[in-house]
Amino acid sequence: MLGSDTIIYSSPFSRTKKTAEIAKEILGVKSEIIFDERLRKRWFGDWEKTDHSAYEKVWEDDEKNPEHKEKNVESIAEVLKRTMSLIKDLEERYGGKNILLVSHEDALKILQTGFQNVSPAMHTKLGIHTAEIRKL
Repeated sequence: MLGSDTIIYSSPFSRTKKTAEIAKEILGVKSEIIFDERLRKRWFGDWEKTDHSAYEKVWEDDEKNPEHKEKNVESIAEVLKRTMSLIKDLEERYGGKNILLVSHEDALKILQTGFQNVSPAMHTKLGIHTAEIRKL
């Protein structure tokens, strides 16, 4: 159960910062939010800030090859590596404590594949909702 002793880690992007601040207030957390680049959104390379249909193409490629970097996209293998490195560091530093991660859809779904011990190529099959809290 999340409470005032929860440690909050967030992506440094503005929308996640705002979400983390809301969570901090609701939970009554006194400690500062820790911003970590490893929770940043996935880089979509040449597709960044284009039509949403481009992301569909990237996700199709993800299913075929977790290492693909088509159009300079950050591969899902790279996203998994950076997010799992954060988890490893958090386990070592805060083992047994509640930690709330505030991040972005792709990053969180890819991280979830690591917890489920399935290929990161499966991330498109995992549903996640805005502001959803999931226990990992």
